Amino acid sequence: MIKKIIFDLDNTLIEWKSEYGRAIRDALKDSNMDSSEDLVAKLGKAIDEYEIYYDTYDKEIMRVMFEKYTNLKIPNEFMDRWLYNLESCTPNEDKELEKTLKYLSSKYELVVLTNWFSNCQSKRLENLNVSKYFKEIIGTDKIKNKPNEKSYEYACNPYKYSECVMVGDNYEIDIEVPKKLGMKTIEIGVDIKDVNELRREPWN
Repeated sequence: MIKKIIFDLDNTLIEWKSEYGRAIRDALKDSNMDSSEDLVAKLGKAIDEYEIYYDTYDKEIMRVMFEKYTNLKIPNEFMDRWLYNLESCTPNEDKELEKTLKYLSSKYELVVLTNWFSNCQSKRLENLNVSKYFKEIIGTDKIKNKPNEKSYEYACNPYKYSECVMVGDNYEIDIEVPKKLGMKTIEIGVDIKDVNELRREPWN
């Protein structure tokens, strides 16, 4: 019997849009730094490769990595402003998503498991008016990044793997390991088109 549903966030609950890249550019401007396309691209590459080298998210480690990629002094002010800007990277309220999560939360415990900073992701869900449906927002500033088995163990607690469903958009990060652990899995874009289809409870 399924008791908990674990959601990835980006491109699962919230579609990641290219314009959200403005969060970095605006943070650079606010910190009186160069905001050229070249610098933004270097920071983007550092973000993309962060998980190759580190298994948790840490703001200070990321700041040092930014300095390595850019050969510039990156102030804490920039990091704080950038993460603050990311908090507003959400679409307009999604009534269908809210309807789906309200329905699911009446039957199952819902949590989010995301490879990013917990507070930032919590704010994005608050802005979308859906954070109230989740018992916990688990970011990997608290635990190891997906697809580390420990992240799924933490997210499933106190239930058995067989009592949990993992919903995500990336097979290697969200689906492959949970499936091996014995969890039910739903891959967005493959098993279902989007989260709203979960109202038909495809794991039953």
